[in-house]
Amino acid sequence: MEYLIIALGIIIDQISKWFAVKFLSEGSFNIIKDFFSLTLVKNYNGAFGLFGSVNSFLLPISIIISVACFWFMKKAKKNSYHLLTISVACIISGAIGNIIDRIAYGFVVDFIRIHLFDFPVFNVADILVVVGAFSAVLLLCFSKAGDIFDNHK
Repeated sequence: MEYLIIALGIIIDQISKWFAVKFLSEGSFNIIKDFFSLTLVKNYNGAFGLFGSVNSFLLPISIIISVACFWFMKKAKKNSYHLLTISVACIISGAIGNIIDRIAYGFVVDFIRIHLFDFPVFNVADILVVVGAFSAVLLLCFSKAGDIFDNHK
């Protein structure tokens, strides 16, 4: 199940970015005026455009974090933490989606823009990482985290 989530997340992310590059190169497309639009942005920075231009630093860090998440996901699955496994699978799929961009283009393709609060432009991979991380933190806060690493189960 978790590998299906990872694969689907990557596929949806990459297809959405392909459409963004193909159809948004000429400017923005308003979905809801002054609230939500699609705007192509080449993000050479970190998550949500933060941390300045650190692309050469982010690629190896993203790979290391993805490998660590795979390990964590295996531990959670082995001990029957299915919701946590799904959360970590979302994080992995988002991280791999952005890794693909950094390798293929040298930047991450962002295109979803929420005008409310002048929020940074983001993409499907970012949504997967944020939702996965948020749900993983909630699950870890409300469970016995030590059980995940208990090899006696």
